[in-house]
Amino acid sequence: MKKSFSLTALMTLSLLGPFGCGHVMNPLTPTTTAITTTAKIPSPIYKAAWNKAGTISFSNPQCIAVDANGNFYVTDMSSNEVFKLDSNGNLLTQWGNTGTDTLDQPSGIAIHNNNVFVADSSNARVVEYDLSGNIVNELMPPGPDGYSLFVYPTGISFDNAGNMYVADNSDEVYEFNSTVQLIGQWGVSGATNGIFDYPIAATEDGSGNVYVANYNPDNIVKLNAATGTVSVWGKSGSQSGQFYGPTDVKLDANGNVYVVDSGNNRIQVFNANGSYLTQWGNTPNTTQGLNGPNSMAIDSNGNIYVVDNGNSRIVKYTLN
Repeated sequence: MKKSFSLTALMTLSLLGPFGCGHVMNPLTPTTTAITTTAKIPSPIYKAAWNKAGTISFSNPQCIAVDANGNFYVTDMSSNEVFKLDSNGNLLTQWGNTGTDTLDQPSGIAIHNNNVFVADSSNARVVEYDLSGNIVNELMPPGPDGYSLFVYPTGISFDNAGNMYVADNSDEVYEFNSTVQLIGQWGVSGATNGIFDYPIAATEDGSGNVYVANYNPDNIVKLNAATGTVSVWGKSGSQSGQFYGPTDVKLDANGNVYVVDSGNNRIQVFNANGSYLTQWGNTPNTTQGLNGPNSMAIDSNGNIYVVDNGNSRIVKYTLN
């Protein structure tokens, strides 16, 4: 069932620290232009699937990230844990539900500078760990009211410059620099007022373009931080290029954009301008078929890992 959120604005547009070079706080009016390119069309091949981390069955797996060694990390919202597994699905370690600083409904996860960043959703924070699960830092940037800027953070990603993007169900997407100063904000405030309704994930392509999975409106929003332009892809539906509850967006080395189309039980792939390329997963009652996928990650070897939430498992594909 799709969620519906109607939250008042967290804050008026403000700047907490130095403004990033070439970044704007208020993108312009949305457009819908899409241009076809000759990007290579990926063709994933099913390889394996895991429904357990060691002896523990996944109960509500949410998001996934891959480190430079090919190990992958999965957040489980029901067990309040992060599981670290190798590329063959063997459990290496786990953390989050023990000790004095536990997680509460962890969701988004990202790897940056050999540390693991987790969106600790119900605790309204981002927690930074080393690769073994030891806490390095707790990120709770203050809002104008003195409380945490975050309401319920759901997605985290990093660009090549080390800037961090956090999607929050307050209908905002935040950009922070490497010292965790807020340098960009889109959503409730400014010219993008009303464009987001439960944004779940955001990623950046290294050229200043930020792609956001916009869950309730069933679309993908592409923001260009340098030019201030905004484009919107898709609408509600089950046809190619349409969405029903998109929950994640990722990029491969060729610039293809992968959208986890959760309600349609599939992954759709587009070029950088929003032109549809291909899809897979919507093959019910088959080993490779997906059921309510939540998240995906691509490693440096072209392996794709998908959190297949409805089947409580992780599915591994390779790109040909």
